[in-house]
Amino acid sequence: MLIYDVYSNIQFDNTNFNKLMAFLTVKEQERINRFLRWQDAQSTLIVKVLIIAILYHQYQIENELIIFDTNSYGKPYLRNREDIQFNISHSVEWVVCVIDKQSIGIDIEQIKEVNMDIVKRFFHLMSII
Repeated sequence: MLIYDVYSNIQFDNTNFNKLMAFLTVKEQERINRFLRWQDAQSTLIVKVLIIAILYHQYQIENELIIFDTNSYGKPYLRNREDIQFNISHSVEWVVCVIDKQSIGIDIEQIKEVNMDIVKRFFHLMSII
């Protein structure tokens, strides 16, 4: 199992954004361009380029041979390489990816403070003695 993470707290300028977009298919570029928030577009772009770079460096798979698809649950996979399983996640500035020979998952979430007023409104809290 290999785990990769990328911390990106800066916004790409158009030149660098477009250089990275060139690694993607037209369909993937269109999907990224539909995001309303630049953070979502940039995170998705970083994820795609990260997995392409990993596949090239770890498995010597050329970009032209990388064909992404999604299963019925929306999880991405490589259409022509069933021996390589991966999962990706992103939250705010962090992007993570895990790769293995068997089905695998990873998740990352931003830690936020909990509003206890909302918790009290919707849940009954019991005190434990």
